[in-house]
Order: sequence, then structure tokens, then C-alpha cells
Amino acid sequence: MHADDLSRRKFLKVSGAATLGAAAISTGMIRCATPTATDPEHGTFTFDISDAQFSGLTVVGGSAYCVLTNPDFPAIVIRTGQNELKAFSSKCTHQQCKINLPQNGISVCPCHQSRFDTSGAIISGPASNQPAYTASLSGTTLTITA
Repeated sequence: MHADDLSRRKFLKVSGAATLGAAAISTGMIRCATPTATDPEHGTFTFDISDAQFSGLTVVGGSAYCVLTNPDFPAIVIRTGQNELKAFSSKCTHQQCKINLPQNGISVCPCHQSRFDTSGAIISGPASNQPAYTASLSGTTLTITA
């Protein structure tokens, strides 16, 4: 009976250590895969602005969210001229809340009321400037490089 107790103890120790090790490794992997406001997604992404979800981009002054890699924090794209667009991260640099699309050229973070201009530069509030992306338009094809 005593020998069985030892083997159960060893089993519990080994399986407990293995579980803790797996949890530590998976937590590290999740952190590495999560983009942050100061480390934007990288790559080139294209969108067809004739698609209904981007209808705001068909007129100067319009805006839309464009998902790059993280659907929780899409890029904010604003059409500032006939052939000019500005794009920046919607993940606020202050406490990582999702910034609203602009109204009258101003985007506001709902968490602490940080306000941003059409290029993502801070106007007021506790946040800093948003990471900007390069955006270009050719016909109805929007290209964003992050």
C-alpha cells in the first residue's frame, strides 16, 4: 500500500509540473502573437472600397475600419482628398481601447476621451500619437502598408 502512495505522489508531482510548464509556454506564445499599440501589424493589405463595408471611403471626409490582422483593432482609414487617404491604428496608445471612427475630422477614444486628428496625431487626452500606416488608392483598390 505504501508503494502505491509513492507512485501516486510521483505521478501528481510530475503531472503538476508538466501542466505548469505547458501553461507558462502557452502564455508566452499568446503574448508574442498579440500586436500592441506601439508595435503595429506589418505587411501590405488591399481592400476594394466598392464593397459596401467601405462605402464611407467613397467620399472625401468619409472613413471606415479596415481589418489588417487583428479584427478587434482594425485600421482607421479616412479619405482626406480625392486621391489622399490617412490610416492609423484604432488601438489607443493609452489603455488599448478601440478608437471610434471620426466625426467632423476628430476620432475619440471612448475610455478616456483622447482625441485624434485625421492622421492619428493626438489633439488632447492622455494618449500619444497613434501608429500611422501608409495608405494609397488606385481606382477602387485601397492599399495599406503597416
